[in-house]
Amino acid sequence: MRFYTQTHKYYCGIDLRARSMYVCIFNHDGEVLVHRNMRTNPDAFLTVIDPDREGIVVAVECIFTW
Repeated sequence: MRFYTQTHKYYCGIDLRARSMYVCIFNHDGEVLVHRNMRTNPDAFLTVIDPDREGIVVAVECIFTW
């Protein structure tokens, strides 16, 4: 397997739970732009990432029930 080595303008990490998700968005320089706990809702998530949506990569940690 080859390792993913591309860089991006923005990075988003999510700790996903049944009713909430912890979202962290930071830029290529490591500056934190968003760091919050919020309801698990697709529209809410899209609203949060909207300002940084161009060039963002998202990683999600969740349990197997998702």
